[in-house]
Amino acid sequence: MMHSKKLLGGLVALPLLLNSCFTGPSAKEWAQMKEDYFNRTPRVMIDNDGSDALRYPAAMKPSVDGFYSRKLNLLLGKKFNVEVYTPGTVGFAVTNRSLLADRMLNAPQDNNLQNITAYLEQELNTDPVQLALEFSRAHDYEFFLNMHANDCRDAEHPEWTPEFRSNYPEFLCGTEDEPPLLGMWNAYDFACSEVRKRFVTCVTEWFEKYDPDGFLLDFNRTPFLFRSVCCGGMPNEEEMEDLTKMLKTLRKKAEKIGRRRGRPIFFAFRMPDSSMLCNLMGADVEKWMEDGLFDIFIAGSDNGHYTPYRMTRVLCNRYGIRFYASIDKSLTTSSDDNDVFNRNTVQAINGRIASAYACGAEGIYLFNVVENRDQMKRIQVKPKNLVREDKTYFLTVHSPVTLNASQPQAGTNTLLSTLGPKDIQFFAPGELKPFHIELGDDFRHMDPLFTRPNAKLYFKSNAPEDSPFQIVFNDVPLECVDIQNQTACYVIPLDRIKHGLNKIAAVAPEIGYCPESEMERFRESHPELDLRPITPTTILKGDALVDKDDATWQRLFAGNSLHDDAESIMNGAYRLSAQEDAPVNLLLPLPGVKENNCFATLSFECAVSSDTLRGGAVLRIANGWATEVIEFTPDKIRLRHADAEYDFDTQHFHAYHLIFSKSRLVLTADGANIFIQDYEKTANSEKTAMVDYEREIPLMQDQSILIGSLDKGVRGTSFWKNLILEHHAICAEDCAITIEFPKD
Repeated sequence: MMHSKKLLGGLVALPLLLNSCFTGPSAKEWAQMKEDYFNRTPRVMIDNDGSDALRYPAAMKPSVDGFYSRKLNLLLGKKFNVEVYTPGTVGFAVTNRSLLADRMLNAPQDNNLQNITAYLEQELNTDPVQLALEFSRAHDYEFFLNMHANDCRDAEHPEWTPEFRSNYPEFLCGTEDEPPLLGMWNAYDFACSEVRKRFVTCVTEWFEKYDPDGFLLDFNRTPFLFRSVCCGGMPNEEEMEDLTKMLKTLRKKAEKIGRRRGRPIFFAFRMPDSSMLCNLMGADVEKWMEDGLFDIFIAGSDNGHYTPYRMTRVLCNRYGIRFYASIDKSLTTSSDDNDVFNRNTVQAINGRIASAYACGAEGIYLFNVVENRDQMKRIQVKPKNLVREDKTYFLTVHSPVTLNASQPQAGTNTLLSTLGPKDIQFFAPGELKPFHIELGDDFRHMDPLFTRPNAKLYFKSNAPEDSPFQIVFNDVPLECVDIQNQTACYVIPLDRIKHGLNKIAAVAPEIGYCPESEMERFRESHPELDLRPITPTTILKGDALVDKDDATWQRLFAGNSLHDDAESIMNGAYRLSAQEDAPVNLLLPLPGVKENNCFATLSFECAVSSDTLRGGAVLRIANGWATEVIEFTPDKIRLRHADAEYDFDTQHFHAYHLIFSKSRLVLTADGANIFIQDYEKTANSEKTAMVDYEREIPLMQDQSILIGSLDKGVRGTSFWKNLILEHHAICAEDCAITIEFPKD
């Protein structure tokens, strides 16, 4: 370890001698020293999130031993060799003694807790960081300090709100009354130079005042850095470059202090495990790697696991960066009490660690995974100790957070497909969907004396018990051996399991109804979903005009008949063109959507002409509960009743996908998110009602779809094709694989 007696005579003594001569190591000696130090041992890092002083039991007398008993004593043992300590850092406010940063000294809101930070300073002449550092040295751990880049927990804990945040609301990404589209309203906007300067000042003080072996910059606690992104846009080059310059300043200061003391300060950063998503956040991760700003990439967090670990390993290898996997407590809970879907058991944590090692991780970072001392004892952090351990693997451990309004959908652009309680997948009858799962076991070449485990796949859905999903694992169909509580169990042949990515294909049953008992059971946990399987229906192909006697689409306004070219077919699309005298549109009633509590999707292709004005090309959705009008103009998509707009080129055809449930609209274009928006809450009101129509059609106001133009006095031409309506009903909710060894 870093501060063992054996190393004190070698690694540390020479630098101290050089320091005493006011020189220091040469550039070559310094580089070699860093390399030797870094390669000395694999690291298993553990972070307890540092709330031990902030949330100390009110009934316990403040003391050093009491402070250690809260969390740090759980680290004792030989499994871990790096202690990562977070001194508060909510909004850059800290618990360590500081003359430069805001302090976290207020009492907790919970009367059962107390904040002993001030007591430690005033009565014991110490602080939480100093105590954590001394603990680390006493037990031969390396010591890393952790700064959360944009920790926003003071939105829920106002006693933690720093003065800097309160005094400068202009530095934030929104307000509590007008929160941004994405992220937290009280997140700092790193486009502000004052925010970046404050950040550098707070962190540099740590380097000067304490003696850390390393520094962790955590961008995942609240993974939003710029107001531009939070408001639905893209980060610009200047914002990304300013953030990179801030990190270069920090690295330079750390190098200077490290050379002065004769021992390097190593840098780690924790980011989403996708360089594409990092760029959408505004973090130019590959530039950081190329410039040598960090030594360790801690990939992923409880905000999501986005791309296969193997891709992260390849990225890190390209720039000589170490890849560590972030193993976090999952915030995704099962909708029932079935333990097999509990993501925070010892078996589940061991499964995550095993899969990370198998896919190329060189080290492990654990965050908030430890619930009790017994669990800590049973977690295995070395590859050799995981071989014969029971494990549970999941298709989706952490429900992924949307980091940018233009973020591709899961399952596209190298992003992993998702399946879990917060990421339900909807299947049409007979539909096949592929998934990938990362496993840390390989039984293809087992020793004959090796104890053979049982491998099972559990798949939860609302399919009838007599018609379960068909599951294919690595191209081999699996046998369903049991179904209980809507969870089907399948046996996996051991010789099909391999290290790394494994393929799963799920095929929905060909059914036309769902038994009422199973529908009611599923409704209890997902009341917003329609459970009636309905085959996707093409409601408008776009290659022929709607006949005047058609019973499906209706003409609501007089404009359709005022001009010869109001309706036409052009280039395989239905063209609706309105002049200023009257709207031109088609309306489709949706009987039953309210009664069935419908969750539906509408897929369509659409384009508008360059002279289209607001109201001249719209898609109006009314589901019986709520109503919204989506307006398409040449360079924007707007939500009329929600009063929101998004920059987007609508003059070319895009493949749109609209999801509308009881309370929310989600629109994507070509697989990328455009918006996630709550509905206008009232459906049939003066604000949302259509006016000046030519004739009354049943359900037209509150249960219908309308395309074309809607407002009198505006011009607009829109083109529509391949409109497909789908009432989702066959729902897959979760998937887990268990590896269990026979008990003696």
